[in-house]
Amino acid sequence: MLSPWFAQNWRWSLQHSYDWANFGLSDQDLTRVGAGLVWQSRRREALSGRNQRELTGKDTGVRLGWSQWLDDHWFYQLGYNSWSADLPLRAYQAGMDAQTLTASVRWKGDESHSASATMSAMELSDGNLRSSLGLGYQQRLWGSAHHVTEGGISAYRENNSQPGGVYFNPKNQDSIGLSLRHDWTTWRRYEDSLTQRFTASVARGSQSGYGSATGYDLGYQHEWKWDRWWQLNYGLGYGSHVYDGKREQRRSVTVGLSGAF
Repeated sequence: MLSPWFAQNWRWSLQHSYDWANFGLSDQDLTRVGAGLVWQSRRREALSGRNQRELTGKDTGVRLGWSQWLDDHWFYQLGYNSWSADLPLRAYQAGMDAQTLTASVRWKGDESHSASATMSAMELSDGNLRSSLGLGYQQRLWGSAHHVTEGGISAYRENNSQPGGVYFNPKNQDSIGLSLRHDWTTWRRYEDSLTQRFTASVARGSQSGYGSATGYDLGYQHEWKWDRWWQLNYGLGYGSHVYDGKREQRRSVTVGLSGAF
């Protein structure tokens, strides 16, 4: 959530997130809250903030970020988080924390197609360094007044310096996948609208020591917009993937609210 602008280029930000997972014999949840300051000017943005577990003052971290549009086509983004939001819940359950560095670049040809590359390095408190590289390309396949369909292809590579442990942590894993997304603007009145979103993806992945397997994800979401400033989304998801040679099912519920005063 963002505050109104003050001193021309500044605004406050507030964040809240909740994650929960069931591991069969146990479960783990994690609530994060954060506050920060955002500066914007001439297609450049800088942010800084602090986040912590609930409001306990424990597990406190610092977030820093910078992004910029170089022209109408090229955009890059840099980020650092001393208490990483990408920390696996199994690792958190075992008392670990992590810090993350990220860098990404995106090229946008026009409204119909774009390409991106993202690199990240996460250092966990058990000494493991997880590095990854992701590549993607998105293409609009069909569009009309109320319908937009997009397709994409992606590739991903991850390496871990100390494989094994209590969380999913292979020495390396790779995947290449295809995705499809369809947005149906079911209702619109001036700047208010309801959009139904359908997503599907399939990927072929390989993990060192376990060969390769196919996974997939399906999703359905509602996205409400009120004027230009407020947005509510909620949805359901289902996926099936293979970890350490065992196929697992994943069910998810997402709720998000964003707005500016």
